[in-house]
Amino acid sequence: MRAFTETLTSTYQWLGHLKSSQLKSIAQATGIPTAGPKLALALRLQRELPQCEYLPTELTMSAGQGSSIPQSAGQNSVQKEKMTSGQGESLSILSIDMGIQNLAFAHLLVPGPAMRKDSISSSGSPPSGDPVPTLTAWHRLAVSAFPRSSTLGLSSLSLSTFPLSGSRSRRQKLPTEDRTSLLSSDEEGNTATRSTEDDDKMLFTPDLYAEHAYTLITSLLATYNPTHILIERQRFRSGGASAVQEWTLRVGVFEGMLYAVLHTLARERAHSVSVQSVEPSRVARYWYGDSETDALQEEEDSETTQTKDETRKKKKKKRMTSKEGKKAKIDLVGKWLSAWETGKESISEGVPSTSLMKGQKIDVAPDDNVRRVVNAYLRGWQGKKTTRSRSAVGSDEGLEKADIGKLDDLADCLLQGVTWLDWHVARGQILRDGVDAPVVKDILNPEAIRRA
Repeated sequence: MRAFTETLTSTYQWLGHLKSSQLKSIAQATGIPTAGPKLALALRLQRELPQCEYLPTELTMSAGQGSSIPQSAGQNSVQKEKMTSGQGESLSILSIDMGIQNLAFAHLLVPGPAMRKDSISSSGSPPSGDPVPTLTAWHRLAVSAFPRSSTLGLSSLSLSTFPLSGSRSRRQKLPTEDRTSLLSSDEEGNTATRSTEDDDKMLFTPDLYAEHAYTLITSLLATYNPTHILIERQRFRSGGASAVQEWTLRVGVFEGMLYAVLHTLARERAHSVSVQSVEPSRVARYWYGDSETDALQEEEDSETTQTKDETRKKKKKKRMTSKEGKKAKIDLVGKWLSAWETGKESISEGVPSTSLMKGQKIDVAPDDNVRRVVNAYLRGWQGKKTTRSRSAVGSDEGLEKADIGKLDDLADCLLQGVTWLDWHVARGQILRDGVDAPVVKDILNPEAIRRA
């Protein structure tokens, strides 16, 4: 144990006294990879916890006064500038769920720690409650429907008025020549005919989608001015077939193009946007747990071999299928929006025990476009019309006619953004409080959680 703790700095010595399962739970609660042996995991936590995008007010103020704060060699220049400037500026988070026919994005505004209404109290105590992101835009687009920028001379599109992917209005209003450019096969690709698939292969050309990538990124930057861009990490899936499905390759190629455009713009225009990749599996594990980690935790907490054997048998669960996972995410986002609509301030259902954001999870901006989408999502989720309390903005006719198609893409991008914020709020709490951080206490004392 002594040799193990000597490899950690004094700030993180307490990590060396935790069990492997507890280290994995901390990593899972902060969006850090959980793979590897105990030593490697502890060192990874020490390295990545300081890479925090939502530092508590006390840390930013201490940094401005020259106090010692846990730092990491992995911190980028933007993070170090935030720590030394003492300014907890608002975050403008653009969360993208990748796709070509169904690309979805959510834009969230988060007040910085120093800008929150409750950040400065008369007693000088830290702010109570947790940051509530405001949803200002929520869209699902068909990238294949973008006009060619080289033909029209466009460098960006007005995405707030661009028709939603899957809406009837988009298909009806597109000119015939543009309609033929649509990928008629969805990413699922189950209902496309052979002739249409052949046409799609011809339409998916690097030069065309390089234009689309540039148009999309410049439009997003011009419209939302994000400080952080989160892009869903792609993986090559076979879907049970003998080979990787072609649509996954297409989306993967387009993902690389987005990064290339962002990197080029950052070098040429000196943009200070932080671009981060988010693995969907890590997001899912955060909300629904990892059965293997949970089993290991209970096994290590057991006192007898007999109890351990019983625990192993109890924890042998079926893994959540893809369909079940989609439904669970749609339900979770639906509960958040329903709680916002009804004005419910406390949300416990569907929130991890280690989550610091157990109050209201989301707020919605008073904008016709975003509330129209929220209203349509709630109708699709509930299978009925929503109430007309807080979501009724603009004409009822406009709200009722919104057609957003599938819900899973919209749910994914919003869930990704909120989860990423949750991770960084947890990191900030650990940087400030160490082993006394609420997220760590919840992991070290699970029995208290069960009794609560």
